[in-house]
Formats: sequence, structure tokens, C-alpha cells
Amino acid sequence: TVTGAMKTGFQKVGSKQVYYGDDGIMRYGEQKIAGKWYLFDTVTGAMKTGFQKVGSKQVYYGDDGIMRYGEQKIAGKWYLFDTVTGAMKTGFQKVGSKQVYYGDDGIMRYGEQKIAGKWYLFDTVTGAMKN
Repeated sequence: TVTGAMKTGFQKVGSKQVYYGDDGIMRYGEQKIAGKWYLFDTVTGAMKTGFQKVGSKQVYYGDDGIMRYGEQKIAGKWYLFDTVTGAMKTGFQKVGSKQVYYGDDGIMRYGEQKIAGKWYLFDTVTGAMKN
């Protein structure tokens, strides 16, 4: 039944997922909805997922469109995202009680790794740096 009633919230329009605010206006760009961050295409309004560049930071949005934080296993690889900004972290990082290393691509490294001309050894399962 066609009622002509204004729709709000998340809506499927063709093949894209979009969001209309309480005022009925489609939202674009970064949006905080119910306390969670989403990203919508600045032209089409389509909800974005996966790795995205937002300003100067690399972030990740799950299949549900929500920005991810902390440790995340994506396509079988471990990444670390800032718990406040969602920015992907690289380099040496403290995760719990272990020291680990994330390459420039954000992926946790394992085994022998040459970093800045020096060799390091990381556990092949946990990624923890060995002494």
C-alpha cells in the first residue's frame, strides 16, 4: 500500500542503504546515529562499509555500517583501531599485556620481522614480541 507517509531512519533505496533523519532529510558524510558512527557517500548517500579514509585517518566500518574500535579480526587478519577515534594504528603497540607490531597496512605481524633495520621475533600465534 502506498501511503505517501514520510520515511525516516535506515532505508533501502534500490541497491543502497541510506539514512533519513527525523526531519526526513537524507544524511551524507559522517553521522552519529544512536551513539554509533556511520559514513554515507557525500553524493549518493549510500552507507559505506569496509576500510575508509576519513580526514587523515584510516577507519573500518563493519557490514552493518558501524565504525569499529579496538582489536578487530578482519578477513582473518588482526588490526587495531583507536578506542576513541577509530583510527587504524600501526607500529609497535601494547595490547593487553603483550607488545605487538602492526605494519603500515595495519596488519599484525608474526614471526621474524625486520623493522627499521633491526630484527624482532613475534610469537607465530599471538603476535607477542619475544624477548
